[in-house]
Amino acid sequence: MSHQKESIASIRWFGLVPSGWVTYRLKQVTISVTSGVSVNASDAGAEPHQFGVLKTSAVCCGKFFPEENKTVWESEADRLACPVTRNSLIMSRMNTPSLVGESGYVAQDFPTLFLPDRLWKLVFDNETVFTPYISHVLSSSGARQALSCMATGTSPSMKNLSIEEMGNLPVPLPALDEQKLIAAYLDRETARIDALIAAKERMLALLEEKRAALISRVVTRGLDPNVPLKPSGQEWLGEIPAHWKLERLKFHLLNIEQGWSPQCDSYPAEPDEWGVLKVGAVNSWTFNALENKRLPNDVEPLCEYEIKPRDVLMSRANTAQLLGSVVYVKGISSKLLLCDKIYRLNINDDELDREFLVAFLRASTGRYQLEREASGTSGSMQNIGQDTVQNAWVAIPPLNEQKEIARHLAESRAETEAMDAALRHSINLLLERRAALITAAVTGQLPLEEMRA
Repeated sequence: MSHQKESIASIRWFGLVPSGWVTYRLKQVTISVTSGVSVNASDAGAEPHQFGVLKTSAVCCGKFFPEENKTVWESEADRLACPVTRNSLIMSRMNTPSLVGESGYVAQDFPTLFLPDRLWKLVFDNETVFTPYISHVLSSSGARQALSCMATGTSPSMKNLSIEEMGNLPVPLPALDEQKLIAAYLDRETARIDALIAAKERMLALLEEKRAALISRVVTRGLDPNVPLKPSGQEWLGEIPAHWKLERLKFHLLNIEQGWSPQCDSYPAEPDEWGVLKVGAVNSWTFNALENKRLPNDVEPLCEYEIKPRDVLMSRANTAQLLGSVVYVKGISSKLLLCDKIYRLNINDDELDREFLVAFLRASTGRYQLEREASGTSGSMQNIGQDTVQNAWVAIPPLNEQKEIARHLAESRAETEAMDAALRHSINLLLERRAALITAAVTGQLPLEEMRA
């Protein structure tokens, strides 16, 4: 294969590189670029004896995740194309702006896994390129920025790469033996960093499990570990404190409101403009007022749907994982309106504290009731009716005890959120170090002697 070479010491996207390195266009060192076809598949991952088609999430940060696949329908098996093969690189050609162009190195054959049309398989000229090395190059910050800028598309949430643009990406290459040395060094060092990140992510998961267990315990057993218990009468709930009541939520509701979803702009409202909530506003413990769409100036707001302080809001239509998410609105300054995918639960405050109720409904016992009664044919979108919410059972302590439990949970949540934030900050620092290390190595900023150590 003949190559047109550029002997330059400064390359756009990569900055300065050693003058002895040679810059190629990616297409000059690529033997083939192939992609698969879109086929019907179930959401579950394929078993070893089944055919699977990769998800776009199968590649990220230079790594390949074969478990990120869907089981192909048997009737579609004849249409499969482009199997996953060893010593190749898989790249996402269609994805969100931040993920388009993500790639991963494939070290072995996966004869039962195939590419969809949104992924490319690149095979390189082994006389010029060591594939694990170019995988690191393509996951470096310079290459990622370049590929993202090359992507086009009218949708703000989905961009596309063309083979021509991708093929014109300049890649600086040292001699083949240096590529192998650098790749081995990066494999070792990134594996160490990835292990640290994985450990911190496990700590985040354990922290979340601990938080969920605490919430479930105190909203069903209270704060006194020695309190006498009685059967609740519900197998899924078990015993509750003897002085608590178990009642349907409807006996503590004034009413349930469902909002309004007019045609809105695709961007959030400014503080002095009207906006309509998106369902994402209630996905987490804290109400997110930024999750809204601006109401056009020519549409009159229905002010009866305005969000107010102390509102209890619940998602009525969402994915199974997020369906029934509920939040307490502590305060609000924006002019926001309830959408039709969110319920507003108007609570009778005489016997039920709103923040205690939110905690109970977010606990596993509350989630169980809502998930059990959810309906919908789509695996990605489920619904709960007002009857389901009204007939949910709630374990109810005396009002002063409810408030004490709510305060305890708020204090505990503040502590765990601080630990969560510290862990996430540490993970971000490790990710930044990982990216900087790769960039330094593939642009010749690290001495070869250091990599041999």
